[in-house]
Amino acid sequence: MGAASRWWLHGSLAALDKHLEKRGGHLCLRRGKAPGVLAALLAETSASAIYATRGYEPWEPALEKAVAQACKSRRADFDLFEPEAVLTGDVKPYRVFSSFWKACLASEPPRAPLPAPKLLKFVEARGDRLDSWGLLPAQPDWAGGLRETWQPGEAVALARLGEFVDKHVTSFADNRGRLDLAETSRLSPRICISGRSALVRSHRAPAPARIAASKRMCASLAGVKTPITCYITSPS
Repeated sequence: MGAASRWWLHGSLAALDKHLEKRGGHLCLRRGKAPGVLAALLAETSASAIYATRGYEPWEPALEKAVAQACKSRRADFDLFEPEAVLTGDVKPYRVFSSFWKACLASEPPRAPLPAPKLLKFVEARGDRLDSWGLLPAQPDWAGGLRETWQPGEAVALARLGEFVDKHVTSFADNRGRLDLAETSRLSPRICISGRSALVRSHRAPAPARIAASKRMCASLAGVKTPITCYITSPS
């Protein structure tokens, strides 16, 4: 991970921790191989399930199998949210985007994103201090320009998404290459690290805007990768 991405990751994790604090909890940060880390966390918290988004990097299927095995050994569920809802008549994934997009338009719209769960309490689990991960530049501190231009966090991401949908989405295909115009969404870092889910992005865009957007716009939203996010749940 590059230095700028590490800076963005620090800000995104800090913003998420503040959001959780408002709900009475905190972010648990741990380092190590995911199966072992999650197995230890399951043992410490007596969690009953792990919920995770699906990963599509070449190495992620093996990781998901390893995490599933770790959960199985602890008698905990491992539930992946599967996005492969649009298939060909032969029940296979589409290989051509134009055919895939036509099928998307003919299908039922994606479900509405779920609200944040209402939790009475958070489980107590030890974790690393974010500063101990050494994600921020120190000597020299070259991130001044980033701090002036980019603000990590959900609130800023939603505001930017709303502005893009309201003002720019229908003209994106024609003006995306105009450096003198602010026509791009500037959502890429928020999608890659601690961004809004595809469901949130889809439902914030009205149907006419979604249909009028070009293939390039739709491909940029449909082909993004989503980092795995785990939620540890306890029986009570």
